[in-house]
Amino acid sequence: MENAGAILTATDSVIAELGQDWSTSVGSQLIQVLFQHVLPSISA
Repeated sequence: MENAGAILTATDSVIAELGQDWSTSVGSQLIQVLFQHVLPSISA
């Protein structure tokens, strides 16, 4: 994929970029998604 030009990244990095400002209502919702769905799958 990298050879075709795709930039590989992790899910938590994408969420962090989308959130940008964690103090907003959108940022708060993204934190909930991160802790409920992303991080538990990493520690499993």
